Amino acid sequence: LSEINPERAGEYEGRLGRYLIQLDELDETIKTLFSDLSDRNMITFHDGWGYFASDYGFEILGSVEACLDQGPTPKRLAELFETARSGNVKVLFSEPAVPKEMAESVARDGHFELHQLDPIGRPGQSYVDLILENARTIHKALNGG
Repeated sequence: LSEINPERAGEYEGRLGRYLIQLDELDETIKTLFSDLSDRNMITFHDGWGYFASDYGFEILGSVEACLDQGPTPKRLAELFETARSGNVKVLFSEPAVPKEMAESVARDGHFELHQLDPIGRPGQSYVDLILENARTIHKALNGG
C-alpha cells in the first residue's frame, strides 16, 4: 500500500505498529490463559489447528477427518477412539462447517464432550476477538468446564 499510495505510508506504518502490539498482547493473554492447563492433548474434527496447538503447547493426537467433504471411515474412527483413550482425551473440538448431527454422533460414539471452535468467525468480528474466543473455548473445555 505504501508503494502505491506513498503519501499515506506513515498512516499505514502506524496502523501496522498498533496492530502488531495488539497481536503481541493477544499472544500474552492466551499464554496466561493456558498457563494453568496440565491437560494439553486434543482431538479435533479436522487438522486445521496445528499451528495454534504448536504455538501454545498443545498436541493434537488426531482428527476425525482430513477433509470436511468426506465423512470419517469406521476404521479411522476406531483408531481415533483408541488414540483418545490412550491419551486420556475426553473432548472433541468441532467447527461450524461440520454437520451438527455428524459431530454429535462422533462425540457420542467416542464418549467425548463436544465443543466448537470457529476458524472463520462472524461478520464484523475481528481476528483478535476470534482467536481469543477460540482460546477461551479450549481453556474451558480442557479445564473441565
